Amino acid sequence: IRNTYNVLSIICEEKNDFKNALNYKNKYNFYNDSIIQLANTAEIAAIQKKYDNAQLLSQKYKKEKIFLYIIISTIIIISCFSSKYPEIKINSQFPSSPVHTEKLLATFEFNE
Repeated sequence: IRNTYNVLSIICEEKNDFKNALNYKNKYNFYNDSIIQLANTAEIAAIQKKYDNAQLLSQKYKKEKIFLYIIISTIIIISCFSSKYPEIKINSQFPSSPVHTEKLLATFEFNE
């Protein structure tokens, strides 16, 4: 339809029918602008979708980076703590045999 209006405009102009030539040229421009606007809207929507996806990936990357830093920090803290206090053992702190318990009680003075 758009090209038809352009052709009619040219024909009217050649016949010196400038009133109809202008009318057809205006209709051609209207449809041409509409088609361009639709194309631009579709292109803008595609660009917006790419941008949104890039933002989501960036946020995901930041979260993964923070999680990785937390894991690395935890490993470093645990390795530093275990290298500083290698003699700490749960069994040696809390002996469970009665002989150990009696020796431990014997070291305390009881005031009665």
